[in-house]
Amino acid sequence: MGPILFLIFINDLTMFLTEVHFLLYADDLKLYRTINDFSDCVALQDDVNFLCRWCKLNGMVLNVSKCNIISFTRRKNPLMNSYVIDANVIPRVEVVKDLGVYLDVSLNFKQHVNVTTSKANSVLGLIRRFGREFDDVYVVKSLLCSLVLPILEYGNVVWMPFFDNARNRMEGIQKQFLLFCLRSLGWRDRFHLPHYLFRLNLFNMLTISSRQEIACCMFVFDVLSGKNKSEISRHFMIRSTTYPFRHRQPLELRSFRTKYAANEPINRSSRLFNELCDFYDPSLSRENFKRRLTDKLKSRQLG
Repeated sequence: MGPILFLIFINDLTMFLTEVHFLLYADDLKLYRTINDFSDCVALQDDVNFLCRWCKLNGMVLNVSKCNIISFTRRKNPLMNSYVIDANVIPRVEVVKDLGVYLDVSLNFKQHVNVTTSKANSVLGLIRRFGREFDDVYVVKSLLCSLVLPILEYGNVVWMPFFDNARNRMEGIQKQFLLFCLRSLGWRDRFHLPHYLFRLNLFNMLTISSRQEIACCMFVFDVLSGKNKSEISRHFMIRSTTYPFRHRQPLELRSFRTKYAANEPINRSSRLFNELCDFYDPSLSRENFKRRLTDKLKSRQLG
């Protein structure tokens, strides 16, 4: 009953936050505005002041030490203003953790990749340490799939890296796993190993990059099928045509001036969907669609 009662308690806050953009997940509230000049800074401070008054009226105490302010910008000289809660300055940070994903000021997700790969390597180290007793390599594979891959794939539609360095670091974790599983085959010389894709095919596995591509395409499929009815669905532009989608690119793609904009999550997911899902049909079930997409990526990997 506790979470339900809290949701009822905090629900009226959304009725009064009409002049500011906000995101609310349980007790995690984020206020945000586009800052173009000082008047926007004043307006954002007014929104913070309103939040403080609402908390006092409802008997809640804000812990300023757990509140942060971060500015997402790519400007060379952004407007950085200080904001306060009851005369206490809100700390400004360069990186913030939001629902398990680390967001940095430029939104390149380097910090998240660093934390994710470090954590996945630590868990893989435990598997290698305590998994030497297992003779069946598929038992070790199940440990990878249940303990390591979820770390590498959590929220990857948002932070999927597009720099080769980050992608190689993530693939390196799976390469270390394959070396451990196939250690009994005598492949000691790391300079004369069978190709990475060949070793993956022995276990019927996909590359980390392919698994991330599947996640992005499944995200788009859920939006097109109406399973994801959030505001984000309006950012996908479906081609207006009387012809069926089969063997066509179902989404309109925007043009971009920078690689950064082209790899923004929605734009990247739309592009991957058009590139990989030429078989898309609105009548396909989610399971059939994912199976066809997986088979296609496996064929590409074998080829």
